[in-house]
Amino acid sequence: MKKMPEGKINIDTQEVSQQKVREWKAVYEKYRSTLNVNAKSILELVEYLKQKYTLKEEASEEFKNVVINNIKLNKPFSKKIPSNKELKPIVFTIQNEGKAKTLYENQEEVYSGCSIVVGMEFETGCVFVEGSSELADEITTFKGLDEDDINNYYLLANYVRCIKKYNLIDE
Repeated sequence: MKKMPEGKINIDTQEVSQQKVREWKAVYEKYRSTLNVNAKSILELVEYLKQKYTLKEEASEEFKNVVINNIKLNKPFSKKIPSNKELKPIVFTIQNEGKAKTLYENQEEVYSGCSIVVGMEFETGCVFVEGSSELADEITTFKGLDEDDINNYYLLANYVRCIKKYNLIDE
């Protein structure tokens, strides 16, 4: 994986404004009763990605540990870890060819020149995308919401934002 160039990393550590939280909660209140659990499995997501893009599986333990740590260090995700189960991550880089060329051409400046990486975990269903907000939105739309996600106002609001972006729900 190509490392992000020095000087391009700009981590925004500001707290989320109360206005933004109110907006997410308003979206949650408006749409929660109309949405159903519709989460696709990691296997379904892998097949979807393989049909659209050329994937290269990354066998590196470093990649897999990043996925595991993202789950363990994030409270809503860590709740999804089944007891007595070992986490099973899988990581792919999206190759810059075919339909993925558009993703790479439209990368945010901070990711310019970096590979697009998708990390997934089979036991929790968690998915992480690095390098492309567009692909992150596409995956959010395809994957749907599980029983936990649908009751999380931020995750539901983000899902609604994504399905609106692709005109899959009426205002």
